[in-house]
Amino acid sequence: MSNLKYNSMLILIIYLSIGVFMNIIGPLAKKVNDDIKSVKKHSAEDLLIEKYPVPLWKKILYEIIWRLLIILFYPLLYLIICIDYFQIKNQKKAPVELYKDDNLLYFDKMGGWGVVYCNNCNYNQEIISFQHGTGPNSWNNSGFQCQKCGKFHEIECDMSNSNGKLCECGGILSNKLYLFCPICKTANIRYMMRYIS
Repeated sequence: MSNLKYNSMLILIIYLSIGVFMNIIGPLAKKVNDDIKSVKKHSAEDLLIEKYPVPLWKKILYEIIWRLLIILFYPLLYLIICIDYFQIKNQKKAPVELYKDDNLLYFDKMGGWGVVYCNNCNYNQEIISFQHGTGPNSWNNSGFQCQKCGKFHEIECDMSNSNGKLCECGGILSNKLYLFCPICKTANIRYMMRYIS
C-alpha cells in the first residue's frame, strides 16, 4: 500500500514539476508572459482618458492565478494551443475570398464584348468579357487572362469554370483576378464595351 502511495506522490511531483517548467519555457510560457506584461504596463491611452492604473496587488494576483493555472492544467492549455494552431493552419489552406479593389478592372464588372485600353503604354485589344444566348441550354462565351504572359483568352460554353486551366506559356487562366496590360503589366487599364448580349 505504501508503494502505491509513494508512486502516486512521485507522479504528482513529476506532474507539478513539469507544470512549473512550463511556466519558464515553451509557447504557453511565452503566451502568458506576453499577457502579464500587457497588464503590467500602463498604456498612453489609459493616461489620456484618465483611467486609473490597475493596482499592484491586482497585477500580482493576476500573475499568480495564471501561473497556478499553468501548473495545474498545462495539458489542457497545450491542447487548446494545438487546436488553435491547426485551426489557423486550416484557415490558411482554405480558399480565400478575393478582395476586389474598386479601382481595378475585373471581368465580372464588365460585360459583353469590347476593347481594353492601357493608360500606360496605349496598348489596346478587343476582348470578350461574357456573352450568352437565351434558353436553358444556351451558348456562352467567357473571357480569361493568363496570369503569366497576360494573353486574353475566350472559352465557349464554360459551364465547368475554366479558372486554373493553363495558357500555352504555362500560366494559369483566370477571370476572377483583376486585368492587366499584357505588354507593360500595369493594372491601369480601362474597358469600353462595344456589344452586350
